[in-house]
Amino acid sequence: MKKAVVSFILLFIIIASIIALIAPNFAGNRFNTELDNFVEGINSQPFYQAKIENRQHGWFSTKADLIIRFDMDEIIPPEQQALEQSAFAFSFPINAQHGPMLTQSGFSLGWVDWIVNVATDEPIDGLAVEEDAVYLYSIQGVLSLFGTTSFEDYIPAITFEIPDSNMTLKTTPWHGKGHMTSDAMTYFTEHAITVEVVNDEITVANVSNLAIEMDLKAGLQQIWEQQLYNGEANFGIQSFVFTDPMSNEVTTLDSVSMRFISSYDEDSSLGNLLFENTASRYKNTAFELKDIALHYELNNIQREFMKAYQTLSEDIVRSPENSETIMQAFMNTSVLQQLKVDPELNLPVIKAKVNDSSIDGFVKSHLTGIQTLPETISDRDFWIEHAVVDAKMMMETEAANFIAKQIIKNQIALNPQAAQLSEDEIERIAVQQSSVTIDGFVQQGILKKLDNGYEFTFTMKNANALLNGNPMPLPF
Repeated sequence: MKKAVVSFILLFIIIASIIALIAPNFAGNRFNTELDNFVEGINSQPFYQAKIENRQHGWFSTKADLIIRFDMDEIIPPEQQALEQSAFAFSFPINAQHGPMLTQSGFSLGWVDWIVNVATDEPIDGLAVEEDAVYLYSIQGVLSLFGTTSFEDYIPAITFEIPDSNMTLKTTPWHGKGHMTSDAMTYFTEHAITVEVVNDEITVANVSNLAIEMDLKAGLQQIWEQQLYNGEANFGIQSFVFTDPMSNEVTTLDSVSMRFISSYDEDSSLGNLLFENTASRYKNTAFELKDIALHYELNNIQREFMKAYQTLSEDIVRSPENSETIMQAFMNTSVLQQLKVDPELNLPVIKAKVNDSSIDGFVKSHLTGIQTLPETISDRDFWIEHAVVDAKMMMETEAANFIAKQIIKNQIALNPQAAQLSEDEIERIAVQQSSVTIDGFVQQGILKKLDNGYEFTFTMKNANALLNGNPMPLPF
């Protein structure tokens, strides 16, 4: 029995030793394959070129330089470029240790421990980083034995005195964390960044606590190849403050959130895109808005259309002399197929408070019944016949007065004879005429009077339009 146990232990040690010796080469081959796939994915994107240089692929480690270049030649002819192409090329030195026993970032078990540290080749005039920082950007990740990559990235506090100006850019440190597999990716901000622009010791712009969160049901390769997938991302800012250096007028935007939600139905092969933009307050010397929400929505989008649209942009930039032919082919194939599935463009949420008076509305629109394109794309009657619109806007009294006042101010500003009027005079005229303007809209049927404000509704189907429930001739 004792001999059997000893034999088993020795066998286990031998097998473990063999695995420990063979596994690093297997892990290294896998890592380098994924690195090549990553480069291929970048090269599939318009205007970007990537390549691997100085690769040293050993048994236990890999070193390489990832070069990514923004191809300005595709946009601006070389003779018209103000900067040399080298200014748009970036080098990312990669150091990877092959598992399963990893020690590069502390002891752990996994397939690969990789680090990318980005520094400048030469000192940049006016650029300074926090004292203990060596790199401008660092990202470190570990590919676990179960196929999940956990990573963290860092940006140190930076101060950059912009040459030939009195402006300075300052940032606080950034720290983010994430996880990634072949079909999913998450990311969140551990330490948000604040960016400040100073001109002659006066802060002209301050973006406070910028943070990013992502939860995508797709890996990098799928994102590049599929265009549409399930997931969401959120871009948040605690506050944005801008000071006009000429007038010293301060504009403030608080609690800003830009949320992107993407969904895709494999059965119908259609996807939806939703952009939710919100802010708790917008304030300048002229007015103040609160509880702002503006959502954009694109529904019934085909993956192939998204891919074709990306290719279209690239093809037109590369061959501007053939842009008409390229666009015509795009319209007759990709656009027509997209129109056949009744695409929607909606503003499902339009909200704000003006001086605590509410604005609330929506716009829904889609195209339907299209099987062929008109002979002339600008055929207005064709598009009206196939468009379906449903819109509604409710404004409380004070909000309606504010909007009317802004309309009047814009009209006065366009009148050359009013050029000598002061801001106070323009404000007084606008206040006096706002109620008259609103009454005029009510009499014309553009607005409908409610107990607490005004309402506007508009619907259109089969080229028949209704304004506040009443038939109306289309103005076009």
